[in-house]
Formats: sequence, structure tokens, C-alpha cells
Amino acid sequence: MSKSKDEIRADLERMTQAYQGESTLYAAQPLPSRMPWKKRQSLLDRAFSDELEKIKRDQPKDGD
Repeated sequence: MSKSKDEIRADLERMTQAYQGESTLYAAQPLPSRMPWKKRQSLLDRAFSDELEKIKRDQPKDGD
């Protein structure tokens, strides 16, 4: 379905003739970055992880 550059130029030329040059050219949109989006921890998330760490520290170890 993709067109070659020559076909696109021909289409643009036809549109220019049909609309008397009232065509607007736009730059291509940049591709999105591949970097993963990371959410900052909210206050509740931080408190929950702190409680989990506290529970893990307070548990008796198997060897003791």
C-alpha cells in the first residue's frame, strides 16, 4: 500500500493543480522513544513498601 516518492510527488502535484496551490505540508511525526515509562511512587506506595520491608526484617530467620 505504500507509494514511491515519485507517486507521492505526482499526487501532490495533482492536488496543487486541483486546489490552486492551497496545500499545506506537514513534517513527519517523530517516532515515540523506546524508553520505558516509569511511574514515581506515591506516598501510599512508599508507605506500603516500607511496611513490607519492616515485616521482612521482623520475621525470625529459619536458621535462628
